[in-house]
Amino acid sequence: MPFDHDLPTLGLAALALLILLSLLRQLVQIAWRMSRPRRLVRHVPLLLVLVGLAVALRPDFVPPLAASEGLTGRVTHVRDGDTVEVAGQPVRLNGLTCDERGTPLGERADAAMRRLVAGRRVACDLTGARSYDRLVGRCRLDDGRDLGAVMIEAGLCGRCAAYDRDGAYVSVARRAEPFAGEMPGYCS
Repeated sequence: MPFDHDLPTLGLAALALLILLSLLRQLVQIAWRMSRPRRLVRHVPLLLVLVGLAVALRPDFVPPLAASEGLTGRVTHVRDGDTVEVAGQPVRLNGLTCDERGTPLGERADAAMRRLVAGRRVACDLTGARSYDRLVGRCRLDDGRDLGAVMIEAGLCGRCAAYDRDGAYVSVARRAEPFAGEMPGYCS
């Protein structure tokens, strides 16, 4: 996976680490000499501000959302045909399976998802489950189109019956071109 940390966050993290190391050095000096504790105290507010900024700028520091919550925001990254990042939070699209990147159909699905959501806002209904580092849910565009349904209709992804328990994609899959990709065993 490509390196996906942004430079401002890395810069703040590096600065916070340098300040933390400086504070630790001063703590060691204070422990040995028991002198000038004011130096240490004057750096604490700056360290707290930097840590707060780093947390605020990195969405993966945010605690996971509960099942009853939704997630709304701009798509910030497309990992592949069935995983998008919404406001920096990875969401695995529930009930959908796509071939992996690096395969011809997987690359087509990835490109189609990028075109579909590029810079757009989506609203996701989350299931409360997690798949690795990803939340799981169904996402739709502002115009109401379901991302999974669009990908199934195009024949780029298939309906994963095991995770489409409410049958939301049954009629979509019937109308769609047959899925030409690999259907994982866990989907049946």
